[in-house]
Amino acid sequence: MRSTATWLPLTFVDYVGALIAAGATYATSFYDGGYSTWAWRAPTLIQGLFSVVCIVILPFIPESPRWLVYQGRREEARRVVALTCSNGVENDVMAEVQYQQIVDTIEWEKNAGETLTWKETVRTPSARRRVLLVISVATFTVIAGNVIASYYLGSMLNHAGEVSNVLFLSLALLANQNMQE
Repeated sequence: MRSTATWLPLTFVDYVGALIAAGATYATSFYDGGYSTWAWRAPTLIQGLFSVVCIVILPFIPESPRWLVYQGRREEARRVVALTCSNGVENDVMAEVQYQQIVDTIEWEKNAGETLTWKETVRTPSARRRVLLVISVATFTVIAGNVIASYYLGSMLNHAGEVSNVLFLSLALLANQNMQE
């Protein structure tokens, strides 16, 4: 489940999002011979549509079970754990073990008076290593190649000589498609 939750958004955002953005930009570049303001407004609206969809579905996504237990909403937390661990079967052994681990951890943190602070993320060498891993994964995901190629494609084509907008957008569309394969 966690591996799917990790790769699916990255793949969807990188591949599908870039492809839709490049395709929309290419398609709208022909409006009124390429001189219409809708050549940039339409792609912007299309990309904004996905943000609106995310905002609309947000209320239907369950809260974190840890947060729910911390707030005293234990039955809701049990249902969320069951949904993520055992397809909604609340009396499943694995879901019960996960739920109990969450409850025990939260109770220990409350009783010990120890909660994680921002200082804890850099206090020990292992914590710093984890932070470095998170930062490096995020950084290398962004600079894996398609972002660099997309960012510098305009400059590279301008240095190559006279390039029409249609050719530029066609190449951008192909670059986004081929970078993901």
